[in-house]
Amino acid sequence: MKLNQTYNLDDVFTAISKASDNHVKVINEMIINKETTRAITQFDTKGMLTTSQFARVTFTRKTNDVIEGYMETSFGADGPKTPVSVIKRNRTIKANANWREFQIMNADNEVEYVITLR
Repeated sequence: MKLNQTYNLDDVFTAISKASDNHVKVINEMIINKETTRAITQFDTKGMLTTSQFARVTFTRKTNDVIEGYMETSFGADGPKTPVSVIKRNRTIKANANWREFQIMNADNEVEYVITLR
């Protein structure tokens, strides 16, 4: 995504999904390859919740792991601008001994959530 260019919100979500590692796919690969740990990169959004069919996002600033900008949800160009951001997250997936439980860890090695397979 380029700075100071406006994108349809659906296009932003599609690009973020493609750029992020899919944890379900990674877990399946880990099971097949008998891996216990794998580093992944995911992108999270902040402030992009809307039901507007006119939603569009303009990114205006980029730092190391954050892209910031604003979202407009009205049809016209003079509507309110909601602050938004995309945050790059480096995470680690750790499997237990029988590959039934997977911990998703943040960069500080804290468990963010757990996925348990049946």
